[in-house]
Amino acid sequence: MQRTEIKIPNTAVSENISQHLFWIKKVGDMVKAGGSVASVEASKGINFIASPVDGILDEIVVPQGEYVERGQIIGYVR
Repeated sequence: MQRTEIKIPNTAVSENISQHLFWIKKVGDMVKAGGSVASVEASKGINFIASPVDGILDEIVVPQGEYVERGQIIGYVR
């Protein structure tokens, strides 16, 4: 089965400021396309990161609490 990347969208983080990542789902959890799998704490509030497809959260690449940047791959859905 093909794996799909979960990326930080350009709108989720400030341009020059890295933000903390928090996971809502854990590996093995079912996810729905458009459903929140993680969040990014930004200076203007919390931005939720959605799964791009229905499936199972297969891998977390960036651990909770780490800094993330625009376009960064944070995990995979299969």
